[in-house]
Amino acid sequence: MVIPRECLYQPWGRGGATGYQVASAFLMNPATFKRKLKKHRTSFQVLQDDARK
Repeated sequence: MVIPRECLYQPWGRGGATGYQVASAFLMNPATFKRKLKKHRTSFQVLQDDARK
């Protein structure tokens, strides 16, 4: 699963996006979002860290 960089850099407020906010942007339940990321052997934190590099 690929999260577009634009999604991570939207004006989410101080501290950046949360998994809940990104799941909502994809019109997805946060638990479903987390499950899909787990299926791809990653997590929101890993993707967020990679996008910040």
